Amino acid sequence: PGTTYRAGTTVSYSGTGSDAQDGNLPPSAFTWEVLFHHDTHNHPFVAPTNGSTSGSFSIPNRGETATNVWYRIHLTVRDSSGLTHSVFRDIDPEVATVSLQTNPAGLGVLLDGSPLTAPASFSSVVGMIRSIGTTSPQTSNGTQFDFSSWSDGGALTHEITTPASAATFIATFLAGGSAGPIADGIYRIVASHSNKCVAVAGASTADNADVVQLTCSTAASMRWRFRHLGGGIYEVSAVHSSRCL
Repeated sequence: PGTTYRAGTTVSYSGTGSDAQDGNLPPSAFTWEVLFHHDTHNHPFVAPTNGSTSGSFSIPNRGETATNVWYRIHLTVRDSSGLTHSVFRDIDPEVATVSLQTNPAGLGVLLDGSPLTAPASFSSVVGMIRSIGTTSPQTSNGTQFDFSSWSDGGALTHEITTPASAATFIATFLAGGSAGPIADGIYRIVASHSNKCVAVAGASTADNADVVQLTCSTAASMRWRFRHLGGGIYEVSAVHSSRCL
């Protein structure tokens, strides 16, 4: 009771069995089975297996995204006369709430490819990989908005791993065609000639580190914080080191 799991981890199990005639029963007396339960139905996950008093299985981090799920581990032990006894134990998921927001509010976002209007929240098993995204441009109240950045530095559409506690991801947009300053925030810098991202070589945190262009990813070394100092002048610093570009 009370045992929980996170997606992407390994669950280990073990058991013992004995009776008055045979004493401690050998591994050959043990049969294990694991079922994956979803709401009112279940699916075989680990087929019946005998010959061992223990074992393990890996929890997938892709696939079923519902939270009303759990794994049930069944053990049946048989003595030398053929009598059996069966028990099971359930392990329940750890669940976190993820919120998707836009700046400005009320624009569209995507969760696993399905459209939602921000702000929107969903529950997910901790460790599950989900896809979040948005579309660009979008129009609201007659104004066109172009995607600028996600708060985690991810691409327009990208994958996240459900965190262990509640988290918020914000998609920032800029009014299309605006000649005004870039909003303060975290951005990736993309070279127009190569479509590669500016990054700190080796994710160095040292002064005078080299800056290179690499295939874009969610790497921390590709995240840059823009801060408007006024008059169209910006301070640009690496998020992972706080060193200025």
